[in-house]
Amino acid sequence: MSKVLLWERLCFVYSSKKHTIAPIIDRVGGGDAFSAGILHGILSKRDFDYTVSFATAAAALKHTIYGDCNQFSIEEVEEFMNRQDQRIIR
Repeated sequence: MSKVLLWERLCFVYSSKKHTIAPIIDRVGGGDAFSAGILHGILSKRDFDYTVSFATAAAALKHTIYGDCNQFSIEEVEEFMNRQDQRIIR
């Protein structure tokens, strides 16, 4: 499984798995979804690995819907984040 470097803190590197989304429906809002995922992890007092993985999954899922607002729940993002395959269950 390939990894994507997303966050470096002192001598620690945090990464998440690479999500392959096809087709990409709309890229608008992907960065906002990632930022919101980081804030969710920080405010929930989660560890950095969870935080980066959650943010990456939220951003990947956002690319599958139209508009600039991510409409996925925390549970849906976590389920996608932990899946071995890349199927999106709606």
